[in-house]
Amino acid sequence: MVLTRSTEELQRDRRIWDLVYNGILHSVASGAQVGNQAIGILQLDKTPALKIRDAGKRHDL
Repeated sequence: MVLTRSTEELQRDRRIWDLVYNGILHSVASGAQVGNQAIGILQLDKTPALKIRDAGKRHDL
């Protein structure tokens, strides 16, 4: 079963949105790929998640 929700629907309930957003941050910090559009919309460049992910990539080389 796949559920689809818009960002606006998720953001209506702050508690649910916090869980979703924190899950996204953890995924990115753990190496998940994310496009420039998502980085902009979710303001991921204002969090340490991208730096953590990129630091991990340098250590893997």
